[in-house]
Amino acid sequence: MVAESAGDYPQARAHFEASLAICREIGQGDTSSLYGSLGSVALAEKDYAAARAYFEQAIAVADPYDRYNAGALCGLAEINRREGDYPAARAHYAQALRLEEPGALPDILLEQYASVLSAEGQTRQAVPLCAAVAAQREARNITQSSADHAEFLNKLLADLRDQLGEAEFSTVWQQGRAMTLKQTIEYALEWA
Repeated sequence: MVAESAGDYPQARAHFEASLAICREIGQGDTSSLYGSLGSVALAEKDYAAARAYFEQAIAVADPYDRYNAGALCGLAEINRREGDYPAARAHYAQALRLEEPGALPDILLEQYASVLSAEGQTRQAVPLCAAVAAQREARNITQSSADHAEFLNKLLADLRDQLGEAEFSTVWQQGRAMTLKQTIEYALEWA
């Protein structure tokens, strides 16, 4: 995981593959999370075919209600989003939202889902998701996880603001900031 966080994807892949081989050899271990980690590495390397295969394998070996299924579904959704298959991305994000415990929900999932809504012309529906996540982050005193994520989010928010105009954006933003996490998830699922 350290290698993945540092962007050393070949080293991260080697560690995850070695761990997976050990789990297979002894017949124990969380292979679902390892397949998901391998999928994340492949996604970071923009090898979408390999990422898709790893995420699908993670889903296949996990309990249907396992939290790693939510992570793998998010990985598949992100591949779909990057490839422009927004209906499939929306469907995968919705599946993940239904599986994940609200407190364990990664903030970026809702922001990526908002970018899908925006790409489909549902800008007014996307803004409250981003606003609610921003409010939740502030309440927990958390900043964005990476420079890449900050760049993604800044571009998304600028696009949403441009599409709606400042006045409407501000109004909808304030509505989103007032939502609880549970309300935000329910709201997101309305657009699934």
